[in-house]
Amino acid sequence: MHCEISQKPVSSWARIPSKAQARQAARCPLLFLHGIRGSRLAIQSELGPRIIWQLADEENPLGHLMALHHDGEAPPRPVDPARPVFPLDLEPDVHGRFVEWARARGELFAPVWDWRLPPSAVVDDLAVGLPAGELDVVVHSMGLHILAELVARGLLPLERVRRLALVAPAFGGALDILHVLLSGCDREYDGADATGRSYGSAVRGLPALYHLLPVPGHGLLQDAAGQELDPLELERWPLDGCVPGEQQREILGRLLARARHERGTLQDFARTLPSLGMRLRILAGCGVPTPALCRMDGPGMSCASSHVEMRRDGDGRLALSAQLPLGFSLPHRVFGDEGDPVAHGEILRRPEVLACLASFLDS
Repeated sequence: MHCEISQKPVSSWARIPSKAQARQAARCPLLFLHGIRGSRLAIQSELGPRIIWQLADEENPLGHLMALHHDGEAPPRPVDPARPVFPLDLEPDVHGRFVEWARARGELFAPVWDWRLPPSAVVDDLAVGLPAGELDVVVHSMGLHILAELVARGLLPLERVRRLALVAPAFGGALDILHVLLSGCDREYDGADATGRSYGSAVRGLPALYHLLPVPGHGLLQDAAGQELDPLELERWPLDGCVPGEQQREILGRLLARARHERGTLQDFARTLPSLGMRLRILAGCGVPTPALCRMDGPGMSCASSHVEMRRDGDGRLALSAQLPLGFSLPHRVFGDEGDPVAHGEILRRPEVLACLASFLDS
């Protein structure tokens, strides 16, 4: 596969481009798909967009507007319909350096999506404006799920992808997400399963989080007997504390069912990846203490009755095993070790990762 380059005669008076300019003109447009928490969220104000959530200000006093209201079978609604939240731009603390690199390289398409919502709910709007023809594609984390939905819907046929780089892809989910949904708090590593920032019950109404729960087969979540648990099974969830009330449990059931359906979409997509051969690369992060195994004391799930094993073969959010698909081997490269760890949110800022991407995409 190749990019089409217009061939026009050059007169003796024409400006002959440099080799660097010629290489840039020959490159396919680059599509970048970010993951969860990869875009800043805003509301509209009299002065224009007002950011209410970003990594540099997670304690914004208007952050409560991120919550979603669930009502029956209808899609979730803004908690305040007069001030709906929307994705504004890419999170600069995570993607700023990558965007600079990509724009210097050539044409970049980096649509933002509302990462609170399930991938299937956002891909139609996200696909609007994508260029025709061949594309190079880079995804980060849950951007893998977005790409899977685009391909499944026929919005971006895999035949149009010239090169595909999966950076810290979330094939197997994350134990951190389970911790957040069960406790309402994020985890901070201090040698134990401590809790950091508190999100409260609002976080449990964000559908996208359920799509990042641990996937059986990756060895992340077990019961007391060592058998793998599937967190998308409703009966595994506690009856009190986490999801009180019959209506809330019905909502949880629908969120889990949708996540199970889209997990199937992702697994179908993963089975097509070997056909890409050397057009595909996985770039994984490693060396950061990461929850790699959670063993529950009983058949259900509870942060209070569990034991978490931390290992350094991960990027702090995703264990290395969760960054690779099940059942087959794909071309991949691991960055980082205990002496020089590469964290999930910084991998696209690392010079060696960007150099690897350049070599792969421009080969």
